[in-house]
Amino acid sequence: MSSAAGFAVVFVALLVMGATFEQLPIALAAALPVLFILSVVDEDGDFGFTDPSVLGVRLPILSVMGDQHAAMVALGAHRPGQAMCVHGTGTAWLVTGQALHALVIAGLVLGGHT
Repeated sequence: MSSAAGFAVVFVALLVMGATFEQLPIALAAALPVLFILSVVDEDGDFGFTDPSVLGVRLPILSVMGDQHAAMVALGAHRPGQAMCVHGTGTAWLVTGQALHALVIAGLVLGGHT
């Protein structure tokens, strides 16, 4: 995610959460450092290993998914052209495809494809 896209997401999120226009400069200033470390990466990558002192064994971590993306894959909507509406704490309309469209933020990236 570019810094501009991240800024736009944070701006909209703050408005949705009820921040007033007077509060936005302070809230955005607090959020800006986070925007520079965010990036969209493949969710089927190499993320290191588990701590053997916790699980008793060192296991590779080869996938990381958010709950809605995991539900999308678990329920079978992982091929181009498929879509799913996942309900939980929030509701997300997830669409699988090869190309990004206007105002879309890549959430699930596998093998370099969104």
